[in-house]
Amino acid sequence: MACTFKLLFLSLLLLGLSPYCLQAQNSESITSQKNHSRSWKLVESGFSLGFGYGVNSSNLPEGNYSPLFFIRKFAFNFPGRTPLHHTRFQVTALLEPQFNLVFIRDRINPDQIEYELGIGLGIQNRFLIDPHFSIFYNLIIGPQYFSTQTIRQSKGLIFSDNLGIGLSYKFAHQWGISEEFRIRHMSNANIAEPNYGINTNNFLFSLSRFFP
Repeated sequence: MACTFKLLFLSLLLLGLSPYCLQAQNSESITSQKNHSRSWKLVESGFSLGFGYGVNSSNLPEGNYSPLFFIRKFAFNFPGRTPLHHTRFQVTALLEPQFNLVFIRDRINPDQIEYELGIGLGIQNRFLIDPHFSIFYNLIIGPQYFSTQTIRQSKGLIFSDNLGIGLSYKFAHQWGISEEFRIRHMSNANIAEPNYGINTNNFLFSLSRFFP
């Protein structure tokens, strides 16, 4: 299951890079890029709150793995790329430091409270529908510290693989809100045993400031 998920992740990552490559081949875009910065540029800074629920409660016999997300989000335009207000497509690099509470919910016993601490690195494609609405999808992977010792997943270093899709609404010149659905797989690449992995479906709600 973990191997299949990672192959899917890599395939979608290549798909995510495709608009970037197509834009590089467009002569009009190349001409317009001459006036743009050749350094990484912050284009979005935001904060996300969210929750998740274990896809299969058998992942953890101790109870269902239910994270509560607190994520700081930074998006950077690639050097020399055309800003979103000049094109309908935008490909950005993502940086997501996060601290997440985890509730392991058992129908009989009180909830066990644990935490995750880590950072996500990824890529995001955004398509502008009109001046207010845009849709996006992202692919994010990163290391985390996992505080829970369970029967099926060991405590310590773990890797979080995420695939997300969402909708943004820009309600002011530089401010917008987003709703996003992500699927997530966590495992430790067999660094330690046990390593059966944990899968969750997650919903995020974000407030962001966008920069031209």
